[in-house]
Amino acid sequence: MKATPSLIFLTALLLSAFTASAQNGEKVYKMYCTGCHGADLKGTPAGTSLLVENLKYGNEPADISKVISNGIPNTTMIKWGSALPTHEIGELTDYILGIRKNQPTQEKSEEILTFSTEDYTLKVENLVTEGLVFPWGIEFVDEKRALISGNKGELYWVVDGKIDPKRVTGIPFIYGTDLVGGMMDLALDPNYSENGWIYFAYSHNPKNTADRTSPAMTKLVRGKIKDYQWVGQETLFEAPDSILVSGGTRWGSRLLFDTDGFLYFTTGDMQQSIAEGLNPQL
Repeated sequence: MKATPSLIFLTALLLSAFTASAQNGEKVYKMYCTGCHGADLKGTPAGTSLLVENLKYGNEPADISKVISNGIPNTTMIKWGSALPTHEIGELTDYILGIRKNQPTQEKSEEILTFSTEDYTLKVENLVTEGLVFPWGIEFVDEKRALISGNKGELYWVVDGKIDPKRVTGIPFIYGTDLVGGMMDLALDPNYSENGWIYFAYSHNPKNTADRTSPAMTKLVRGKIKDYQWVGQETLFEAPDSILVSGGTRWGSRLLFDTDGFLYFTTGDMQQSIAEGLNPQL
């Protein structure tokens, strides 16, 4: 049977629409989903892989869209139906299906990645390939040494591309290590070479308990490392009891010093409505 021009055009139009939908879905995925399911959809300690042969709640488009919209009770998979418009959930579903379909034929590239900008070219290389558990932040102390934070409450020294087997001790109790949170970003003081201050943020509850229902919030501290000991800790930010949240599952924090030496940080829990508010205490 010979295909008519109109049929060919319709097929091409549908393929074009699906491609555009998947591209938009990729943007949505990168914005909201990589923290749990990973940039490559292979999962993290906080979320399952989306590339397994049989997804727990079904492989069909309707199954995937339903999970995205309604969430999964008693897990870190929240309801996105009230946060994302229907068309974005559909685009996200198309993106996931497209990656799942092509995954068996994809081979992992060992090529060094490069990205060009208006000012310079970035080259992406492997720094550490083993020995880390859910790393969150990294700061280079010098050309040979770096500090990496792990969400379970670890501070790793990396020397010449290898993890120092000796761990930093004296880290405060870290809450939410089984969620998207725990110990999060870190930053070096602009004058680190002179004063040795290291800053990091972590999920914290005043009772220092692992109970998920205990009210908690992100806490910001600074301290120093001497002979693999965390010492001299000072609290820079700790939320008042009135804005602590219970049952938080999406803790997050990033730290950034500007050129004037001011430290900026993010805090809160994405699952809570106040995360979108402008409360000056947050």
